[in-house]
Amino acid sequence: MEGIDPFLEMARLAKARGTPAATKAALWIQLARYCAPQLRSILVVKPKMPTGKDAVKRAKQAVFGFIDE
Repeated sequence: MEGIDPFLEMARLAKARGTPAATKAALWIQLARYCAPQLRSILVVKPKMPTGKDAVKRAKQAVFGFIDE
């Protein structure tokens, strides 16, 4: 069917007075998925940090590019 916008038709049906409430809700949910994508969780993994003098030396090297002896 040429010239038909499915999103526009879904919105038209969702706004129509004769459309059942359950159908309206389903249409709005489907339309919302295209307007605002669903967020996904992100797993953040913190690397194990070394401790002691060796860790301080490596941190200085990473930040400043040298090790102060």
